[in-house]
Amino acid sequence: MLTCCVQVGLLSQVSLEHHPELVTILNPNEDLQLFMRVAPEVNLLRWFNYHLKRAQHPRAVNNFSRDVMDGENYLVLLSQIAPQVVPRDAHLEPDPRKRAEMVCKYAEKLDCLKFVTPQDILDVSTAWQRRWMCVDQMI
Repeated sequence: MLTCCVQVGLLSQVSLEHHPELVTILNPNEDLQLFMRVAPEVNLLRWFNYHLKRAQHPRAVNNFSRDVMDGENYLVLLSQIAPQVVPRDAHLEPDPRKRAEMVCKYAEKLDCLKFVTPQDILDVSTAWQRRWMCVDQMI
């Protein structure tokens, strides 16, 4: 339960107020007021998928557990938001463990996710994945 509370606190930062650049994920005819009332976890998924689509990646993220546990989608996202750090083809590594290690290595270079290990990414039963499963249940 505490883990879910922490996750909710982090998600409170997913808003136009804190990140005006989120306006880029609005659909052409979408009402801004309605967008602002959408749950932050929904907009976080939209933001993630926006970047996957921009990269012309065939996969999408519908949850923060199974859809990210092989590290591939994380690497595509990181290469989109930090192309100067993460190579565009990083996600093509065939070994899921190596991809998870790469996610952690690049995240550290970007000064984020300091408390996540490659095993946390690969194992849906870890506390890291359970945090995201709390989010999935809110959507």
